[in-house]
Amino acid sequence: MITLVPIARRMEDNTAFAAVPGCAEILAMNVQYYDMIGYRPPWIGYFAEEKSLFIGLGGFKGALFLSVCPLYISRCPRTHNL
Repeated sequence: MITLVPIARRMEDNTAFAAVPGCAEILAMNVQYYDMIGYRPPWIGYFAEEKSLFIGLGGFKGALFLSVCPLYISRCPRTHNL
């Protein structure tokens, strides 16, 4: 089963992801994006985890507005342990 793990608002609150190869840049981009649009769960970014492996990420480009909520989804080219 795939579990969505929230990407926190601040870098220091994402220590589990920061150690995973390739995640630091993704975290930095999400934190910068939160600074621009705000941090309003559940309308945030998420890492996808399956069997303790990082398999991708996804999230919302912003909060629901007029019944529309754009998404972003990305698959990891290779899996990494979380």
